[in-house]
Amino acid sequence: MSKNRDIVDNSEGRKLVTYLKNKLQQNKEGFDVATAFFNIEAFSMVRDELESVERFRLLLGKSPEFETDETLGDAIQEFVESDVEAMEFSKDNKESVERFIEFLEEEKVEVRLYRDNFLHGKAYIWDDEVVIGSSNFTAAGLTTNNELNGIFRSRSRAEHTKEQWFEKFWKDAQPFNDELIELLEESRFGSQEYDPYEVFMKTLYEYQKEDLNRDLGSASGTAEVDLTEFQEDAVERVFTRLEKYGGCMVADSVGLGKTYIAKRVIQEFGMERNKNYLIVTPASLRDNMWTNEMKDMNMSENILSQEEVSRDGWERKARRTTGGNLEDVELVVVDESHNFRNPKSNKWENLFAILNEKIKGGDSKPYVLFLTATPINNSIWDLYWQLMLMLQNDRAAFIKEGIPDLYDKFSKVEEANNPSLLNDVMNEISVKRTREYIKENYPDASYEDDDGNEVELNFPERELNDISYALDESYRGYFERISSMIKDEVTMAYYRKLEYKDTEELTQQEEFERGRMKGMQGIFEKLLLKRLESSVGAFRKSINDHIDFLEKTKDHMENGSVLSKSTYRKYILESEGEIPKEEYSEETEPIDLDKYDADRFLDDIQKDIEIFERIEDLIEDVGYSEDTKIQTLERKLREVTRDEQAIVFAYYSDTIQYVYEYLSDSDELDGRTVEMITGDSNREERGDKIDRYMNGEIDVILSTDVLSEGQNLQSAKHLINYDLHWNPTRMIQRAGRIDRIGTPHDTVWIHNFFPSDELEELLELVQTLENKISDIDQAVGMDQKVMDDDINPKVFGTTSSLDEDTLERIKDNDRSVIQDLSDDTLGGGEGFWQPIREAMSESFKQEMENIPYGVYSGHKREGTKGIFFYYKYAEDFHYWYYCDLETQEIIDNKTEILNRISVEPEEDRSIPGFFQKVYEESTEVTDRIEQEYKAIEQSSGDDRRMQWDSERSKKFLIKILDTLKSNLEDHLYDFPEDAQTEKQINDVQNRLKGVSLTPDRTSELRGYWRIYKGESGHGDWKKLADQIDDFLEDKSVSQDTRLEEFDDDKLQLVTVEFVS
Repeated sequence: MSKNRDIVDNSEGRKLVTYLKNKLQQNKEGFDVATAFFNIEAFSMVRDELESVERFRLLLGKSPEFETDETLGDAIQEFVESDVEAMEFSKDNKESVERFIEFLEEEKVEVRLYRDNFLHGKAYIWDDEVVIGSSNFTAAGLTTNNELNGIFRSRSRAEHTKEQWFEKFWKDAQPFNDELIELLEESRFGSQEYDPYEVFMKTLYEYQKEDLNRDLGSASGTAEVDLTEFQEDAVERVFTRLEKYGGCMVADSVGLGKTYIAKRVIQEFGMERNKNYLIVTPASLRDNMWTNEMKDMNMSENILSQEEVSRDGWERKARRTTGGNLEDVELVVVDESHNFRNPKSNKWENLFAILNEKIKGGDSKPYVLFLTATPINNSIWDLYWQLMLMLQNDRAAFIKEGIPDLYDKFSKVEEANNPSLLNDVMNEISVKRTREYIKENYPDASYEDDDGNEVELNFPERELNDISYALDESYRGYFERISSMIKDEVTMAYYRKLEYKDTEELTQQEEFERGRMKGMQGIFEKLLLKRLESSVGAFRKSINDHIDFLEKTKDHMENGSVLSKSTYRKYILESEGEIPKEEYSEETEPIDLDKYDADRFLDDIQKDIEIFERIEDLIEDVGYSEDTKIQTLERKLREVTRDEQAIVFAYYSDTIQYVYEYLSDSDELDGRTVEMITGDSNREERGDKIDRYMNGEIDVILSTDVLSEGQNLQSAKHLINYDLHWNPTRMIQRAGRIDRIGTPHDTVWIHNFFPSDELEELLELVQTLENKISDIDQAVGMDQKVMDDDINPKVFGTTSSLDEDTLERIKDNDRSVIQDLSDDTLGGGEGFWQPIREAMSESFKQEMENIPYGVYSGHKREGTKGIFFYYKYAEDFHYWYYCDLETQEIIDNKTEILNRISVEPEEDRSIPGFFQKVYEESTEVTDRIEQEYKAIEQSSGDDRRMQWDSERSKKFLIKILDTLKSNLEDHLYDFPEDAQTEKQINDVQNRLKGVSLTPDRTSELRGYWRIYKGESGHGDWKKLADQIDDFLEDKSVSQDTRLEEFDDDKLQLVTVEFVS
């Protein structure tokens, strides 16, 4: 049967585009089109034919959107604009747009827009024929859509349609040529020029538009918390983060009022929304700050101490704290969140359980607000594990920001040794401003004092003063001899147990444990050197305690047992002050001395006892009168406390006790009141001393870092650091106690003790130990380090973080070093946000919306040459790429890119000679986006087994699944009716693949596997299943979400910037 030539429906052989091209070649007199929409691709399909006609009229109209205030002109403009923005960024498309603009400028071409009511009909009209039907003048309407169009080959029908229908609407329509040309000229394919600042702001606006337009829902009632302008801005940012990610970290520098920001958020949840909340804070801040703050707000004191979180009974205490309604908690505020940087600690694991399983039964998660001025204390992984806690261990939380795996992101930043490359992460999840940033961007900020007066914000000047002393003199000239004995003579046999084993070759696990224990040996040696520098009193106690420890170790071994690895670890942590004394307890495990060279082993332990006894003899007679360091402190306190107060910080409580016993009875400080606070001070004692100090009744407080977090001690003008800054974070935290908003002083002084003559030697000794520890730590591999996180060398301070330049600057009293340390630790993400804030005005958003997608500009920047591309996918995936034309690499780190594209409003436009490379580079970028998206899409749908297989530390979990599966199959072959066992094993396997596995949970499961599979393992697969079943009982199971299939129609170019 022949085809009906009067029907065009875009089926094979009936394409409307083919009919139009043929007809336009035959009849070039005139051509009229009425259509709801058109696009440039359709024009390109019939461009040659249209350019040959004598007259062309295009009538545009659109069916109305119900329940919208949008005008027809707006709708048409948006359609054309979105169509142009969606076009591939290619040379051919640019040429098509340019030719279309030229076509529109010809006198023979008229475009009108029918704005009255709506124009639903579509018609293609010549003098002798007319096509009437459903096809819009778009590429899809001409080629692919399932359409129905009738061809009327009758001059009378054509004339009637034109005169009675088309002309009627044409007469009432408005000219649209100029508007359409303007729209096209403003697009990336047009001639409209945009300056670099406009493109930069468009980039930042589109990247953060969701936040700017977000309904924050914050604080509709009367604020009980008075905030400065920069704190109010922070609250708004907090709510955008909470809504987007469920969590936020307020990481402003010390002294900027993070507590007030948190109080405002708590007020919103507790008072405005009438929701339950939980505050987790160090006990010292609960007792002396948060309790009073909540009372002042007339709000419930739902405060749980971090110490309680780390101990047995944590869940019962959390429920009691929240009035028995832990499941109903909507907000959890964690103050000093850097204390949760260790995922192997009870504290971290228990808080993870509270956030993920205990609140709301695990079905939905509470909002989480972290507060810390020092998110990085020792390494960038401190921040990582805080984020994992906040984000429910979700490594893909920032997948839409071009960060598919947060662990990989941190690994790359660690390799680059540049923490500032994490600023794009911090921009997403935190509010982090420095003191200098506030001074520069909020110069008129003020606050209300206790009397209700408005006070202009004033930051005191910081002055540093080094206090030199002779360490060797404090040890009666024995410093070098003692340090040499520690470094070269002691065997540390108890940390090298496996080296005494009678075997030619250790097992892989034994080699691992051998490395772990040698690392602990290095850390303990380093600890002794740090305590030696801190004070004679602290070092003497360490030596005495260690002799007792070795005696006990020897006694246990002679009785067939040895102290466990966890005991060694806790011994180090307790000695370092990382855990309270009550958490240290001795645990033993049996040892078969017949498998060891027992005589040599015990002889070496005895040798160490004798060496430490010799050290003990050397320092036995060193008293206060011989201790030049403590006498130097005494003189300095006499000088600075004539009219002012002072705080003395030391790392070890033993040092504080030693110093207090001397100063409290000092004739030089007669008339001055000296008190001490350590971790052993109880709640009432600590609160009383702080109150008396703030009231001027105490002149000097001696304290460990128990007061370095959160406490407001701004009545003091002088702060003295008694021991060396092994970790610069301590200096930042301590300085924040007196350098705060509301201080009465114009200048605050930070005094730092330095063992001037012995400093270089001491640092060399510590660096040698660190290198040894680091070599051991790296030998096993990145995903299974020898050292546990809680005894990683970085926990105890590193000379790499405290480099010689930093020490020299502190010693030279460079007052900018504290600010630089704050910035260097982690610069923050305000570089993304601040330019938007500065440009914000009533018209800003509309101005940004008026700039179309795909615009470009260029500017000069010394030292780099490249092209920046910003693509959006599906409105919420943000891809930034910088094609470096000098190194031929593609950079995707937003922080690094921001440094290259950031410009000021006055920046001149400069388009380089390599403009034509933009098309080639754009193709490479879009191909990369598609590949990366599809890789993520694939991984999001992968079985959890595949993810475990890619992580060395979790491969054993695959073996567990396979073991349970194979044993179940064998069991069912013999007992096919055992449905109960089948259900249990299947349930265990499914739940295991869905539970969030923290490091501690992974270790626990590995323990079950070793007990089952080891040399003396029980080998009972049902027992293994029961153990894992019990393990999973209170764990919430999450469902993996899969990404939708990649659709290149959803990929849009936002901006391009040339840098040359």
